[in-house]
Amino acid sequence: MFKGIRPTIVAFVLVVGLIAFFGGQLVIKHFYLEKPFKEEVLSIEGVSNVRIENVGDMQKVYLTVDSAVELKEAYIKVNEFAQEMLQGQFVVEIENSASSEKMKKLYDEMHFAIYEGIARGQFTQMAAQVKEIAAEDQVENLDIKVDNSNVYLTMVKDGEIYSKVIARKTEQLAYLTGERDNRGGESQW
Repeated sequence: MFKGIRPTIVAFVLVVGLIAFFGGQLVIKHFYLEKPFKEEVLSIEGVSNVRIENVGDMQKVYLTVDSAVELKEAYIKVNEFAQEMLQGQFVVEIENSASSEKMKKLYDEMHFAIYEGIARGQFTQMAAQVKEIAAEDQVENLDIKVDNSNVYLTMVKDGEIYSKVIARKTEQLAYLTGERDNRGGESQW
């Protein structure tokens, strides 16, 4: 079509240019964003591993912690580092891949006390109930803390660690926000 221009060479140059552009983006993301982020996170006492997974337009940051972790402080620092160093939306989750079914069942026993404490705002009662459940099951170390956003739980039993961050999203509970259905003022729950 065009004199002196070969379509195969133009296509080849275009493909090479696109590969260089997108490859460069991946290299920049890895070496200038993710690698320094991981190094900062791994410098937090008690954090033993961090991995980042892209899920759609969101990045999931998975943390593995050991028994020395101050979960609340570590979680807050990781969120601060992520806001400063990662691009786009992110969520931080705690991995309990090594935890046994026994530890997961123990958390399930505590689950109702924790969510009731969140819903009612009775955190001292929640902590007492969780400690009672932990004592009955002979948990060696239990740490439960609360802030304006989350409840932080770490348990150690027989060398196994189970950590969980539970969001305090009470605005979604109908009986706390005053939402009622039309059955005589009863809560929709």
